Amino acid sequence: MTQAIERTSPVPYYEQLFDILKARIAGGEFPVDERLPSELELCREFGLARATVRQTLSKLEAEGYARRVARRGVFAATP
Repeated sequence: MTQAIERTSPVPYYEQLFDILKARIAGGEFPVDERLPSELELCREFGLARATVRQTLSKLEAEGYARRVARRGVFAATP
């Protein structure tokens, strides 16, 4: 699994980022209940728009890999 966004890939950027973050959570890089990087940090790391990062975090939350805590951030979770 690549840890960078493939700009020439037909796969949407948010899907690529979802796969990267999901692999990091599953691999233990982000243990359960540990805060994930902020939207801004992810934007800078991957060179993506904030809307793309938000879409990815929402998908992670919908699939159970993350949970959002108001005013605190997004935390890793187990699905």
